[in-house]
Amino acid sequence: MATPISPRHTRTKNATQHPGQVLLEGQRKRRTNAQIEEDKRRAREKQAVQDAVAQQGISRIASIEAAMEVEQAVQAMKVKPVKPKPKPVKKKQSAKGAASNLTSESSHEPPAKSIVEGGDNHTMGLGNADTKDIGINCGR
Repeated sequence: MATPISPRHTRTKNATQHPGQVLLEGQRKRRTNAQIEEDKRRAREKQAVQDAVAQQGISRIASIEAAMEVEQAVQAMKVKPVKPKPKPVKKKQSAKGAASNLTSESSHEPPAKSIVEGGDNHTMGLGNADTKDIGINCGR
């Protein structure tokens, strides 16, 4: 015997669903020419307002800068000149004593050797000016 076929029933969850809605949500709504013109007009008005606000800000800053320049010019005219104050001068030794000190100090040091030495090691030194011989390798 054949089994009776049960009637089909829609599930309650699926009764209000629209499977094609996913495709419709991805599409862009079409606008008429009147709507496009209206949107462009609003954008132009918005841009004009922003430009006017920016111009007002620029003119305000320019007026503040001009006022600052005038104020600085007035203050520059009021500046008092700097007057040097005399300082006490310490008395020096006589010219004879100072000259003899200079000559006596220089006589204790041996004169520096001004001839550049060169030897087999290809270095250049200061000679007898220092106790150490400072040399630079010439790369030979």
